[in-house]
Amino acid sequence: MEIIDSNIQDYLSSHSRHLTPELEELERQTYLKVLLPNMISGKEQGAFLNLFFGALKPKLALEIGTFTGYSAISMALAMNDDAKLITMDIN
Repeated sequence: MEIIDSNIQDYLSSHSRHLTPELEELERQTYLKVLLPNMISGKEQGAFLNLFFGALKPKLALEIGTFTGYSAISMALAMNDDAKLITMDIN
């Protein structure tokens, strides 16, 4: 069973973009150098997290399972300068 219909995934992918050139490069490097690169959040989830954090403006956030940091950077970009983002990963 697919979690997301492939038509929906295609639509999301074609209508999403990386928030910064650095995030685009991070995704490229992840696919080149990391085992199981499909674990990266990527531009669709990154855009959602950025929008969500932009609306909520949390002062403190904890991310468990950072992988290569794509989602953390996406969240941090939307946070105020005095906010704190803590990330951790088993590796």
